[in-house]
Amino acid sequence: MRPRHGLRLAIAGAALLAVAACGSSASTAAPSAMHSEDTAVSVAAPTETANAADAYPFLSAYEGHFAGSWSNETFATTGSMAWDISADESARTVTIIVDVGGNFFGGPGAPAETIVLTHLADGVIQGTSPAFGDISGTLSPDGMLDITLSNVPGGAISKVVITGTLSGGNAISLDYAVTFAAGGAEATGTATLARA
Repeated sequence: MRPRHGLRLAIAGAALLAVAACGSSASTAAPSAMHSEDTAVSVAAPTETANAADAYPFLSAYEGHFAGSWSNETFATTGSMAWDISADESARTVTIIVDVGGNFFGGPGAPAETIVLTHLADGVIQGTSPAFGDISGTLSPDGMLDITLSNVPGGAISKVVITGTLSGGNAISLDYAVTFAAGGAEATGTATLARA
């Protein structure tokens, strides 16, 4: 039986979403769990407060609820996706709650995951997620997202590459490609969300 895969993002993302945390390239701290269903990733404070790569002002403009769907073009599967985004200007953090419906990496899904993005000054995404594995990538100040997931739980997936664009404070558009540990063709798909 062929696995059926859906994308559960944070921004991981962050989005990703995922799903992840952005931090200074000088030093990062290990992630710490908030509770069993949440992921909190924290990094050391940046050495500069003003940086051309600072993604916080851009990402904080996305505060609110976003809803949409994901579609796996290879296996013809689809499901819902929602991101709830909040920003804390004094701490310069962005929190994203990611909730995805439908099959998740061939399984029945997982609970919504909370991801805290801290110190976005250098636009570097780094973290660990119970649902997505190890997360690394970048978010540019103009909304270009490039994330790789590795060590994905379950052992069937060797990596997931997510690219996308956040635009105008109202739309999130993502493309993803899943590489399987057993080899063979990649599974590809998209996710699109809009401010609801």
